[in-house]
Amino acid sequence: MFPTSASQMPRELIVSPRGEALWAKVLGEPVAYEDNPKAWSVSLLLDPSDPDTIAFVERLEAVFEDFHGPKAKIAANGWPFADETTKDEKGRPVPTGKIKFNFKRKQELPRGGFKDAPLVVDSKKNLWPQDKLIGNGSKIKVAFSPWKWEGPSGKGMSLELESIQVLELVSYDPEGSVDLFAEEDGYVLDTPAAQAPFQQEVVVTEDAPTGFAAQLRARAAEVQAEAAQVMADEVPF
Repeated sequence: MFPTSASQMPRELIVSPRGEALWAKVLGEPVAYEDNPKAWSVSLLLDPSDPDTIAFVERLEAVFEDFHGPKAKIAANGWPFADETTKDEKGRPVPTGKIKFNFKRKQELPRGGFKDAPLVVDSKKNLWPQDKLIGNGSKIKVAFSPWKWEGPSGKGMSLELESIQVLELVSYDPEGSVDLFAEEDGYVLDTPAAQAPFQQEVVVTEDAPTGFAAQLRARAAEVQAEAAQVMADEVPF
């Protein structure tokens, strides 16, 4: 649970790029996990090689710097985004090649009272029915407001969920039918170069990009160069 900042700047509403929904808990009553307060939440998956993703990360980095200054010590979970991971057959985390952005809206206000649920609309901004659950892989955009906080390990930023626009729906599977399968020997899709994962910890050299957005731009340039080389190799003499 994030520490509460003593002061907050006036909220700034930002809209995310279009991405994939993950674990959208935005309809009906908020959910509480363990000792955390009740909240609505959703994660957004974005392609790190997409220029819109890079611009989005740059904007969040700029907001973070406005909040805390250019040389702030970043807390262990200070960024509201990270590489998405899954688990291999031994339970070890494995990057999927996408970046996960986390959005949360706590029900209770810090000084008492309660917030309304986040607004959910369709592509034409019609109100979303409460009984139509949003499954993983649905294409959405998220409107949110960033907030700063500070804890013992450093400073950070959270993204307050305000509303969601559902652009393409993947129906929620309450039975978890895909989870019934076990992993087996057989055909495995090759991972495109554009999906090569980013590492949370990097060795910074004199010429290495230090910001997360700079890392994305460097990787996107590598992908473009690799694609151009493949095109050149396929051109007949």
